[in-house]
Amino acid sequence: MTNVGFCDKLIYVKNKFSRALEIIKQKTALDIDIYDKNGHIAATTSQNEKNFDFVSFRAQKFANGVYADGKKKLTYFLISTFDGVFLGIIGGADAVSKNYAFMIANIVGGNLTLNDDIKSILLDEYSPQQIRNFAAKHEIVPSHIVFSVCCKENILQKVLEELKKADGGTAVQIGGKIAYIKHGVDPESPNAGREIAQLLYENIKRKFFEEVHIGFGSAVKDFADIGKSFVESAAAVDTALDAGSKNFVYSYKDFLLSKIVCDMQKNAVDAHLSTFLTEEAREIFEDADMMETAEQFLANSLGVSQTSRILYMHRNTLMYRLDKIQRATGLNIRSFDDAVTFQLVKLLYLNSKKR
Repeated sequence: MTNVGFCDKLIYVKNKFSRALEIIKQKTALDIDIYDKNGHIAATTSQNEKNFDFVSFRAQKFANGVYADGKKKLTYFLISTFDGVFLGIIGGADAVSKNYAFMIANIVGGNLTLNDDIKSILLDEYSPQQIRNFAAKHEIVPSHIVFSVCCKENILQKVLEELKKADGGTAVQIGGKIAYIKHGVDPESPNAGREIAQLLYENIKRKFFEEVHIGFGSAVKDFADIGKSFVESAAAVDTALDAGSKNFVYSYKDFLLSKIVCDMQKNAVDAHLSTFLTEEAREIFEDADMMETAEQFLANSLGVSQTSRILYMHRNTLMYRLDKIQRATGLNIRSFDDAVTFQLVKLLYLNSKKR
């Protein structure tokens, strides 16, 4: 019977090692084989898929984790990770080969245990048990929220280094974004994510004088669930930017309606739009000033006074614009039900323009 747990772990380990081995081979032309403690191939740059026989090998003595076999002209080296100890093999048994062995062990073991392992955890490349082992090894406290930070390329590395210094958090770069994991958050606080995101935004803007966009996911108690929080945070910031949001901090919950609209078939979008999208309504949705007024009014809980203050607009001007929106669309967004419908029609219209 196949051991499913073992097979899953082998897949995760191969994913983890393969990226590093490919880079090393490109720079050194070395073929490298890596085996687990049972002699099963974990990763290789060669065509070698044979298992390794440890029976006559375990008595060998490693000096600082490296053993050079002059007779077979092979160098063996140990790789320590949170998954356990693995055995690497390269050709050659001279001083150069031993130096390469030390280098490969440090790259594959040391670096992947920190930066690359966090990336792999966020990208859901490890099993839950492997992630819990990682958290236990690094004494990571429970309860986490993941934030996706999107900023201009010229400050991305500086922002990353700044977030790495922050207490109680871990920061890594994934693609063109920074994933920041805040540890030890209060899972019962409904506003923890938004408060931390707002603080991050203010600190980054104050230090680098640039705007940043930050999405945040749900709070998770188990470190094995941070991949879910990361997906939510990335989806929040991506959807907000696509929708042209005027804000800078976004919850994944803020854009549930947008995600539903994005998943709709084109014919369904067109059918719903035909009900509301008159020529006058289209002009409203194309008018940047009118849309900013509507969005601020909705963002401020349909509050006239608060919206007027934020927009530096006279109350009568705001009321005139709300009346104009009502005449053009047939929707009185001072009413909660019509406000929801207006938001939905806006999303349908923006979605139709992208298709």
